[in-house]
Amino acid sequence: MGKLSVTIDDKLEKELRVVIAQKGRKHGDLKVTIEDNIKLWLKQEKKAAAQGGVRCRTNG
Repeated sequence: MGKLSVTIDDKLEKELRVVIAQKGRKHGDLKVTIEDNIKLWLKQEKKAAAQGGVRCRTNG
């Protein structure tokens, strides 16, 4: 299993944790949420690439 260490905006982290708590926080919910969203993003990127679209946002 891979391990990533990322820094995200404080407001975004707080919003994410509030939503997870509202859904009934369980051990591992943050991990599952992040994994699910990475999978969704990768699926969208592959679809865009197959259609010849822009594949990735950049910060800059």
